Amino acid sequence: MKLIVSLCNKKESVIKERKERVLYPKVFLLEVDTETEKIKPVRIRWWTWRPKGVTGLAKYKDGFLCLLQAKRHKLFFLDKNYKVRKKWGLKYVKDGHSLLVKDDKVYIASTGNDSIVEFLPERGEEKVYWKANEGKKDTLHINSIAYLDGNLVISAFGKKEKDNWLYSKNGYILDITDGKVIKNGLFHPHTLISKNGKLFFCESARRKIRSLEEDLLQIEKGYVRGLAIYKDEIAFGISHARKKSKSTGRMNDMNDNLIRSFQAGCGIWIYKKVKGDFQPVKFIDLFPYSNEIYDILPI
Repeated sequence: MKLIVSLCNKKESVIKERKERVLYPKVFLLEVDTETEKIKPVRIRWWTWRPKGVTGLAKYKDGFLCLLQAKRHKLFFLDKNYKVRKKWGLKYVKDGHSLLVKDDKVYIASTGNDSIVEFLPERGEEKVYWKANEGKKDTLHINSIAYLDGNLVISAFGKKEKDNWLYSKNGYILDITDGKVIKNGLFHPHTLISKNGKLFFCESARRKIRSLEEDLLQIEKGYVRGLAIYKDEIAFGISHARKKSKSTGRMNDMNDNLIRSFQAGCGIWIYKKVKGDFQPVKFIDLFPYSNEIYDILPI
């Protein structure tokens, strides 16, 4: 299986912190072959928008969409040969995270203003589809969106604990179509995936892959984000602990037990179902390329 992997928060400040040199500092997409473990950097000319990475990925027509992390977000349409077919500026998206393509519409988790933005690529039209409140700040950390049983559902961290997202254990999954919370008490939920009528997601800070009904697997170390499920295999990303909080700008205590549990490098785990349980098959190390993975897309 081949995967496209998006690398986020790949900033100069992060690169300078590292002991090892970062490979391809301006590359934010990798093609990863999980069988051969071959890693192919995908070079795109992002031009002059001071990009920091790529977050959301989604299949679209004969290629895929990717959301560029920059001061003003850009949505790119790349074909199967990684050629830029089209790009759009997004005026309503602030700190954009995951993407969902449904029919002719793209839904974007606009984390920086607690909203979901709807975009029509064929027309270039954009509007705020849904918002949690009237504010213009990130107060809930809405980050992912999926389509389940005819409704749109989102994941969010919930309210901050002690002015910091790090220990926010009030995360939830909300059906924004009918306004019902369908799962709560989550510790950093990310990467909603709807498959065969079931909803799967990462509970990042507890290092788990879950469905609404059960825990599928848990790992010992690493911040879990980015998920692909196919046949009897699961691929998911782990990211390394941040030295500095993105939301507060303060340095994290790297000896804190929770932070220590995220200090496991950066890469892709492949698990396979054996006799009813998921077992680790291999780990593909991507730490030479980045500290953080955001999304994974099978191609």
